[in-house]
Amino acid sequence: MNHEEYKNELVKRAKSVLNSNTFNFEETKSIVWDYKSFRYKLAYNKATEFLEGRWSPEFQKINEDLDRYFVLNKPLFDFKNEIIDGIKRSTTYKTEREKLDEVVQKISELKHQNQLIENHGELHFEIAKLIFPTHGRFEYMNLIEYRTNFEEILKSKALQKVVKYIKGTGKLYFIGPAWSSLKGNFIYFETEINPKRMKKILNLPDNLVEHKWKDIKAGKEQGLIDGNTGEGVLGTIVN
Repeated sequence: MNHEEYKNELVKRAKSVLNSNTFNFEETKSIVWDYKSFRYKLAYNKATEFLEGRWSPEFQKINEDLDRYFVLNKPLFDFKNEIIDGIKRSTTYKTEREKLDEVVQKISELKHQNQLIENHGELHFEIAKLIFPTHGRFEYMNLIEYRTNFEEILKSKALQKVVKYIKGTGKLYFIGPAWSSLKGNFIYFETEINPKRMKKILNLPDNLVEHKWKDIKAGKEQGLIDGNTGEGVLGTIVN
């Protein structure tokens, strides 16, 4: 079976999973893994289709739908196992093992994902500082993004409104301190945020001020900051 035939077979299996009335964890996990393995295999072999980016719109859309479907439905224990595995596979684990073992313990004891955002993210901030340099951060951020109302971490009601507007169209990147010297907790999205447009569309109060900052090494950020709470919602700057 050549890779075009195999790709079509993957699409067929994925459609069967997505159109099912019940969530089958093992079957869905299997097809998600096969999709990822297929892409990695093409990349490793430098296949023409991969190098030229000739993924059919249908294949790409199903791939995205499958990832989202799985992350929305898979059990918490699977999230926890993948997060912990990601932490322990990281080189950082060798040098910061004592601190990261504390994170592993907190993740292991997690009974519900909403514990992460309670008390304006008290538990999240204990974990986030240490988990971000590890491979475990990817699945951890997926858990936060897709299985919690993470805007509730912010005290600012106006900024919560902004986050709700962006959710679903912008990928969550991080929740924590700003890249710049600003103090306060910030929600970062991997999307560009237009502060002026946002204020107009959502009729936001005057205490939300526009913010733009660039640094060649640390990164670029643009968004809105609540002058009362010191918190912000930021995105990347494309240009």
